Formats: sequence, structure tokens, C-alpha cells
Amino acid sequence: MISSLMKNPRIRGLGLSHEELGEIVCEVRNQVTSDEVNRLVDEVENIIEINPNLSEMEILEDAAKRIVESLGAAAASIRIFDPQKKAMVSFGSYHHDEKLRQKSIPFEDSIAGEVVRRGKGYLVPNILKEDKYENKGIVRAMGIRSMLAVPMNIPRFTIRDLDIKGGCSDLL
Repeated sequence: MISSLMKNPRIRGLGLSHEELGEIVCEVRNQVTSDEVNRLVDEVENIIEINPNLSEMEILEDAAKRIVESLGAAAASIRIFDPQKKAMVSFGSYHHDEKLRQKSIPFEDSIAGEVVRRGKGYLVPNILKEDKYENKGIVRAMGIRSMLAVPMNIPRFTIRDLDIKGGCSDLL
């Protein structure tokens, strides 16, 4: 990294030695890592503060609220896979008018279904151009342009219970 930086004309123009540039790189790396670790600790503490005595819906609504606040997103929604209906069911949101939201969306050919199937995040730079996002009216009305959908898995405590699979969408 230092050798690569030393090739940059702007950096070379500063007249720093290889060792001096190395010290700067280490200091920046340590500061960035420290800031990121502190942010991560804050996020974990924020999630741990959710009251476990709430219903599952209330817990996920609280999680959606905390996600919006921590990421500075416009809204967040959580959808859970319903294997009997083969659909993604709304199960908690924040900053969404629930009357306007679709209670259930198809598992196939939807962003939420894709996230659950692949187990990977899905970034949508422009929702209005995304074929897998059907309800464009609500995002247009809210002035939302992009979306990040991430998978989630809520393991159960007993063998009889099923793990919950779903996804959270942060609308930016």
C-alpha cells in the first residue's frame, strides 16, 4: 500500500519518506478501525436493549426503528418467509404507512425472496428502475431512491420451533 501511495504524484509531492508515509498509513488505519469497532459496539448495545418481553412483531418493529435511526435511512421494513403461502409477509416496519404497504409479496421474483434464497444482501441503486420492486408508488411518494435488503435468520430455542428466515429492507 505504501509503495502504491508513493507512486501517486500528489503524495510524492509532499516529500514524505517511505517510513513517514508508513506511520501515517498506520495511524489512519488504527483510527478508522477504532471508529468502526466503536460504531459496531454501539449497534450491538442498541439491539441488546430491545425488550425481549415484547411480541415478535413488536420486537421486529423496534428493530426496524433502530435500523432507521442508526443508518439514517428513510424507512425500514421486515418481511418473513411464510412457507405455506410461498410469500414474504410484512412483519414489522418503521416510517411506513401500513395501509399502503402490501401485506404479502411473492417469494418468487421479489427482492425479499431473492435475499432469503441467496442469503446475501441486495443493493438497489434506483428502485424506480428495479423490476423486482412492484409498489413503486409508495417509494415515489416518500422520495426514496435506493434500497438495501439484507437477510436475517432468527433461530428458535426449541427443536419443535422453526427458524425464521426473512429480510430487512432499508430504504435510503
